[in-house]
Amino acid sequence: MDLDYLEGLASFNVVFTKVFPDTKHTTRTWDYFENLHESLGESRLDYVDTWLRQGYGVGYLLRGGLAAVDADGPETVQRILDFEDREVYIHLPKVQTPSGGVHAHFRHPSDIDMTRLKNHVCHPYEDDEKVPWDFKLNSRTMLMAPGTIMSKGSYRAGIWLPPPTFDVRFLAPELEIYRDIRPFLRNTRSLEDRMMGAMGYLEHRAPIAIKGLGRRAVLRRVAEHVVGWYDLDPHLALYFMTTTTAGSNEIGESIMHIAWNARCLDSDGKKLPWTRKELLDALYDALDAAPAYGILMYEKAQAKAQARQKAAEFIEVLTYLPEPHGVITIASEPLHSLFLEFSGVQADAYHKSELGMELNIAMAEGRLPFVKQERTSRSRFYVGMDERTIRYAIGVFEQRRKGVALAS
Repeated sequence: MDLDYLEGLASFNVVFTKVFPDTKHTTRTWDYFENLHESLGESRLDYVDTWLRQGYGVGYLLRGGLAAVDADGPETVQRILDFEDREVYIHLPKVQTPSGGVHAHFRHPSDIDMTRLKNHVCHPYEDDEKVPWDFKLNSRTMLMAPGTIMSKGSYRAGIWLPPPTFDVRFLAPELEIYRDIRPFLRNTRSLEDRMMGAMGYLEHRAPIAIKGLGRRAVLRRVAEHVVGWYDLDPHLALYFMTTTTAGSNEIGESIMHIAWNARCLDSDGKKLPWTRKELLDALYDALDAAPAYGILMYEKAQAKAQARQKAAEFIEVLTYLPEPHGVITIASEPLHSLFLEFSGVQADAYHKSELGMELNIAMAEGRLPFVKQERTSRSRFYVGMDERTIRYAIGVFEQRRKGVALAS
């Protein structure tokens, strides 16, 4: 029966993963198994058979529109059974778990927006109460395959049936299945660089969760940063959050880098680390979160792009400078202040050195014939303009822009 079920999963082209015995830790990263799967071009059941015979567990990453409900206890298992009885035509293929729960499979209808669909919704709230089931909705989540043996028991397959197609909100009406649509940037560096970045963040910059001071919110923030921004799979992130490593300080002395989790405290300052399950729940939830740092980076990138546009406009303003009579000058600091006043750009979005580079280009191209740059040992200033002539140029520019607007 397990083989029939595994063949059914393989028909959806799932990615099988090799798992250390009596754990849910993959022996390699998810990326490794995804690359192996792509190179083979199919879900290889012979690999699954070999891994199980060797005493390893087997997991799989969902593909092909296949989704699952992981019911963790009798209450949610019964809700699935009642749902099947009520709907009559719906029967979900199921795997029994060692804890007495089930993994029940289904398919998404065609009108579900897969580009916005969350990967994983863990223990959602209904009427302000947590419900003990997980929803595996997309490709960045793993389930244990039938045939895997754990110390508490084994994963046993039921009868494989074609998974029914339905909107999972019929089963759980309050379920929020779509991810945050706010734009954000992801870290695009290599996996090795992302791993180093995550370790550095956890050692030096991550806030510590302290009971009574938004402890759970801090865990969520750190999990989103490690999984969302550094794009690490949850089990790899768990390893970095819980592993104390040997290292050295700035002067070469040997020290221990205490794991982030080991530094978490209760309200009296005593150690209060999170349990493995609490950490994994937060890390899997973070798969679907828009990381705060990613949003901040996006906002900074947007602000920088707008500032560049305003700088180009300011250079155009300076093309209306009148020919100077006598020697007039302006230092780079007040010139930058005039630019900020004209553009409405925040000072940290466009530094005076960036404006200086644009001015140098404009002068080199001959667009500012009356202006040249000079330096002293301590400062940079521009000959050929001052605050009065710049304000005059702004006035001319605004008048011409109004004239163009009226003509159009």
